[in-house]
Amino acid sequence: MLASVWNGFMQIKIAATAVVALVAGGCAVERPSFIGRVDDPAAPMRAASYAPVMAGTQGYRPAEPKGWEELNRRVGPQGGGANER
Repeated sequence: MLASVWNGFMQIKIAATAVVALVAGGCAVERPSFIGRVDDPAAPMRAASYAPVMAGTQGYRPAEPKGWEELNRRVGPQGGGANER
């Protein structure tokens, strides 16, 4: 008795999942007009341009150690602070 109830429940569950999938598939929205068609040869396109991959990068080669006091003064707040010597 319990097995037949369980089998009936599983069949209803599978059927409900299939119905939800079919209904959700029918809710597809139309593509917005500003996107345009992919297969339209008259569609305006930007010209392809070359941009180097490394454009704007900086070299980070090892450097000699510098005095930490001078470096701190350069990156610290400007003006007379309480800890200023």
